[in-house]
Amino acid sequence: MEILQGIVKFSIKQCQIIQTSCLLGLTFVIIIQILFREILSGGLVWAWELACFLQVTMVWVGVPNLLENRKNIEVDFLINRMPKRVQKLKEFISFIICAACTFFILLSFIKFMSMFWYIKTTSLRLPNIVFFSGIFIAMIIVCFVLIKRAILYLYIK
Repeated sequence: MEILQGIVKFSIKQCQIIQTSCLLGLTFVIIIQILFREILSGGLVWAWELACFLQVTMVWVGVPNLLENRKNIEVDFLINRMPKRVQKLKEFISFIICAACTFFILLSFIKFMSMFWYIKTTSLRLPNIVFFSGIFIAMIIVCFVLIKRAILYLYIK
């Protein structure tokens, strides 16, 4: 369990660093795009593609951190007023839903990549496997978080 906690903690720290880098890069790319469009009267196609890549990566790499810290979207003002037993049941149902969604996303991603991994973006010429790598990395880390949580549910509670 300690090894798994270490992997999860290290992975989430790396995700936070990647998220911060993506946000800074996204800000920089958007500023460049605005300057080129407004001052030089011409847009940059590569800047738009890079901004999309950074945004997709930033959003998906944030998922493991939210899941680990239990910050996923939920209406908790009612749940917090319920008995502890109902709260634990809600937490377990939430876990099952997250695990099912992760499984579905991973299967969909693998199916999509098996057919279209080689197709490249228009201007940056990034293959889909690189462009969408943030999703795959995030979902693998989410699997570690879910495994850790499943072990906690089964053996500690």
